[in-house]
Amino acid sequence: MLERKHSKYVRSLFEKLRPFMKLQPPESHDKLIEGLIYEYDLQKEIKRLKEFTDNGIATFRGARLYEKLRARREEQKMRRNMLTDVLGYVEDQTACQQWLQRQAQLETGQMQLPSVFPTIGRRSAPPLDLHNFPQYEKLNDAEREMCANVRIIPEAYFEYKRILTSEFSKQGFLRLKQARNLIKIDVNKTRKLYDFLVKQAVINK
Repeated sequence: MLERKHSKYVRSLFEKLRPFMKLQPPESHDKLIEGLIYEYDLQKEIKRLKEFTDNGIATFRGARLYEKLRARREEQKMRRNMLTDVLGYVEDQTACQQWLQRQAQLETGQMQLPSVFPTIGRRSAPPLDLHNFPQYEKLNDAEREMCANVRIIPEAYFEYKRILTSEFSKQGFLRLKQARNLIKIDVNKTRKLYDFLVKQAVINK
């Protein structure tokens, strides 16, 4: 049962401790392994409980609700990221061409495939019409212009802004590299969003 639950961890542990098998009886070696697995479980549980207390949760009922809402929030975040990326490609003919070529390569199993599509000159995608998206009315004029040009929907923008400002408040600064690690979207969009927030004095480098 332990091996099924901790298969990767147990295999790594066995490999690291294999030289010690010659230095102690089998039963003692097994107890050593079990003790280290138990320590691993405790560390995971302590980390999980600390996350609850850091967020002001003091009951198991509150913890269950927190985990449920966190899972829902992560799912919504993933959907927003997917929608933002799709909107960024819809009007970009060059990106669509590259995507079609990649699909053709996957279907044929070829690493390199001669282009069968006519070359299309790259052009910038037009600004995104945000009027019908939720939370549009919460954007100020500068945010509306930035989101339209960068093609980020309002709901995603507020989530990205929350993540970046939260990290900035912890450290007192925020680098572009950190921003790219925090929000997993197109790197060019991250740079434009980051530059915008710096210009608006929301965060500092």
